Amino acid sequence: MHKKLQLNLFHLLIVTGLLTWGGLSFSQDPKTQDSNPTAENQEIEEHDTQDLEKLLKRYNTDSEKVLEDSGKIHNIQQDAATTEVKEAEIEEMRPSDVLEKAKEESIQRARHYQAKKEEELKKANASYAESVRVALEPLQKLSEAELLKRLDEGTRESPVRPYMDQFPNITLYAVRLIKDKESIPSVVKIVENKERLIQFGSVMLFTVIFGFILKRIMHREGRSFIKAAFYFLIRVTFMMALRIGVVYYFYAKELTPAAKVFKKTFL
Repeated sequence: MHKKLQLNLFHLLIVTGLLTWGGLSFSQDPKTQDSNPTAENQEIEEHDTQDLEKLLKRYNTDSEKVLEDSGKIHNIQQDAATTEVKEAEIEEMRPSDVLEKAKEESIQRARHYQAKKEEELKKANASYAESVRVALEPLQKLSEAELLKRLDEGTRESPVRPYMDQFPNITLYAVRLIKDKESIPSVVKIVENKERLIQFGSVMLFTVIFGFILKRIMHREGRSFIKAAFYFLIRVTFMMALRIGVVYYFYAKELTPAAKVFKKTFL
């Protein structure tokens, strides 16, 4: 590009010199001076001026093109240098570093995916509990007597009807659970945390297995009826207390409203 600029300047100097030399030679020609020298000199000067302006425009155009090309070359060189630096940084990384970085990125993506799924599950469960709350609102506006009447009409042919007649407090407890705004929705929230629900089921299964083992340990041949009944009551009481404790440990918060209604009804 610099050679091209020098060549353009060289051409400009040659043309300017020729025009100047030609003008001087023409002005010194006797024949020209004899016939109206002022008009002819003015015409020659105008012609030279036009040629010079054309040359200057061409020179400016070429100069702008040279500067534009130089800027493009500079940008290309700068981009190439940046690329070389990045490639050098990648080459300097050891294979173990590359694997470690890829591992960290995979772990971060897995955590992000798990957090997103848990958030979606919580929203779905929250919507389910809220749906139950909304569904119970019309029934909660009724009185206990009206709910008892509807329950009596709806369970006349039900298999549980004999138990309802024998234990009327069970029916009353069901009605009060419906009337309470927190009892049933709170119980529904048990399904929100699937992981805790799985843990609860596993522990309860362990208590069943433990109950069979305890039964075999406490079983003895030749015991009297009273002693066998005594050990039976101890085993049943212990296992019941153990299971109630497990339920309380996992879901005390969710079952507290229903427990309050139970206490109000039966105690």
